[in-house]
Amino acid sequence: MCTLTYLPETHSSPRLITSNRDESPERKKAGLPDWHNVEGSELYFPKDGLAGGTWLAINTSGIIACLLNGAFEQHDHNPPYRKSRGLILTESLATGNTVKSLENTDLTDIEPFTLVIFNDGIKEFRWDGKRKHYDSFDPAKPHIWSSAQLYTPDTIEKRKNWFNEWLMNHENPTSSEILHFHHFGGEGDIYNDIRMNRDGQVQTTSISCIEQGSDRITFHHNDLLLNEEQTNSFNTTN
Repeated sequence: MCTLTYLPETHSSPRLITSNRDESPERKKAGLPDWHNVEGSELYFPKDGLAGGTWLAINTSGIIACLLNGAFEQHDHNPPYRKSRGLILTESLATGNTVKSLENTDLTDIEPFTLVIFNDGIKEFRWDGKRKHYDSFDPAKPHIWSSAQLYTPDTIEKRKNWFNEWLMNHENPTSSEILHFHHFGGEGDIYNDIRMNRDGQVQTTSISCIEQGSDRITFHHNDLLLNEEQTNSFNTTN
């Protein structure tokens, strides 16, 4: 839930949404992506083994939501929180109108987070612990997000530069190429590279890439802790 990239559709590839989950390896293991019924709606996601939510999910209409830890800056972690942020993701996505659901949801005593929603456009929602913030991004351009909780503003800017340099050498990137970036991007600083590891306390535990066509999804998932890979394709109703 800590590094996210978006690549628009090109003549050689559908749009690509790729996510690295950075988490404690001691956390109860997540399952491989599968269909789950959430409040009467079918969602496809890897289910968190501890709280039952997720960091990346798709509904049957092809709306995708991705969660990142933190809002704009590092915050103090002060549990217990009222509800897992991963459940906020699944519950809001299950409504079919994620942004409207977030607007109406009481987030008191919820840890700060960023949620990026991919539909026809790109919407960004941030909860800083006190206030809700909204933004939108051009879906015709590439974008990268990094967790404000794990990475300083300087490091976030550095990661943007790595991504932009990579884009200069990949005019029509494919899923395998962006996955390579998510595995190996950076400058050899394991604490802050795209695939990171901070002395085994927090590390990249999985990498997922969604290929989204007009009515077809392919979900690639690599669980780095279990050394398991899965690819599944399905149609959406759009």
